[in-house]
Amino acid sequence: MHAVWSANETPKMLVGLLTMMPCLLAGEGMVLTEPGLRRVQTTIIVNAAPETVWRHVIEFPPLPEPEEWLFRLGFAYPMHATIVGRGVGAERLCVFSTGPFVEPITEWDEPRKLAFTVTS
Repeated sequence: MHAVWSANETPKMLVGLLTMMPCLLAGEGMVLTEPGLRRVQTTIIVNAAPETVWRHVIEFPPLPEPEEWLFRLGFAYPMHATIVGRGVGAERLCVFSTGPFVEPITEWDEPRKLAFTVTS
């Protein structure tokens, strides 16, 4: 079985679809929900004393520009970081190729753990 459309039915169908479009778009807003937050944790084993690593975690001098093609496409990469203050409440500014990240320190357990949020 196959459908046969007459010349008179095509404009009616088009008008019907165009009439329903605003309803479908309005309904989409009611169905979509905000994506959930997920915790991201990364672990890297570094063969150095914690005190040495700590100095490079809280701030670091300008890094050389990466040569990998992926970064030439526009993927962000870190350039340098500075920190103002010490302990919880200090603020780290990590500058990426795409702009700065403002990172207020939320946990400071020198030289074992540094936690922060990204506010901008």
